Amino acid sequence: MIVSHKYAFIFIKTEKTAGTALEVQLNSMLGPDDIATKIFPREPGHKAQNDTVNGIELYNHCPATLVRDAIGPDLFNQYTKFCVEREPVDKCVSYFSMYQNSEFHNEDTKDRTWEEFMAEGGFPTCDDKYLDHDGTLLVDQILRYENLEAELLSYSNASACRFPASTPKQKVVFEPKN
Repeated sequence: MIVSHKYAFIFIKTEKTAGTALEVQLNSMLGPDDIATKIFPREPGHKAQNDTVNGIELYNHCPATLVRDAIGPDLFNQYTKFCVEREPVDKCVSYFSMYQNSEFHNEDTKDRTWEEFMAEGGFPTCDDKYLDHDGTLLVDQILRYENLEAELLSYSNASACRFPASTPKQKVVFEPKN
């Protein structure tokens, strides 16, 4: 999660949507007063900073409601807010693969089958990250993972901020092996 006072945007990080790659790239643009939460596992090029605001500790996949509470509703409403979302089945496959292959996540799940994963129903839905408790959308733009580079370019052209031209993949080791 990133709050850029320098460029007046907030990036709400969802799961399995290239969030880490995007966060690493956005991190390079931050000013000294901007906010960047810790990510795990740590990634080269990313530096957490100022992640406790008004006594509220912000974290990697924190919801927009918590960001709003931390920075205040006036500032939150002034800034452009965006996140990335992914086609649900593809997101589930990526999530399952992470729990199968990531040494950081698979201690209890590496032997779980797809059928067991499906039966458990712990699907990676992230609407709680960008909706409030009433279901009101709190971000201005939801970019699609499937077309992320083009959507970032379009979003960048429409804003005062020039986002990175491309988004490298981080943690691709977690993706399904063909």
